[in-house]
Amino acid sequence: MLPIVLFDADCKLCISLADHARRRADGGLRFESWQDFHLAAEGDARLPSASKTMPADRLRVLDGATLLEGEAAWSFLLANYRDLGGLNWLAAKVGLHPQLARVAASTGEWARRWCRRCSGR
Repeated sequence: MLPIVLFDADCKLCISLADHARRRADGGLRFESWQDFHLAAEGDARLPSASKTMPADRLRVLDGATLLEGEAAWSFLLANYRDLGGLNWLAAKVGLHPQLARVAASTGEWARRWCRRCSGR
């Protein structure tokens, strides 16, 4: 069973990043919007019950029965999918510190401030 990357389908930036990662991951990951997955029968069966009320505002990865989010999700993706190492350019472009998983999570937080939907603007 492929790990599932869950992203915010109401955020254009999140959709773009998910599409970019989908192309780079070369079929080794499944991508679903949080909004669709957590309401679907599969999400109902596989997600922890507490996650049902979580907002869609962060990257999540469902690996088997384990739901990772934020920095843990980035760390999992970067450790297990070498093709996603190409996202290093994002960290370098915004000039954040070298710990990539933390940078990626921070970049996501920073980018959400610029996204009209995510920032509430």
